[in-house]
Amino acid sequence: MILTNDGEFANFMTHPRYDMPKKYRVSVDGKLTRAISSHRNREL
Repeated sequence: MILTNDGEFANFMTHPRYDMPKKYRVSVDGKLTRAISSHRNREL
């Protein structure tokens, strides 16, 4: 998470026009089914 009061920087980091790569970390309770785990690495 990035916290900033610089609107220009925040826009650059988040606007789709700039195609900034992003990574997401997800945690789940319980077990993943085979169907769900087969989709875990697809692009969002």
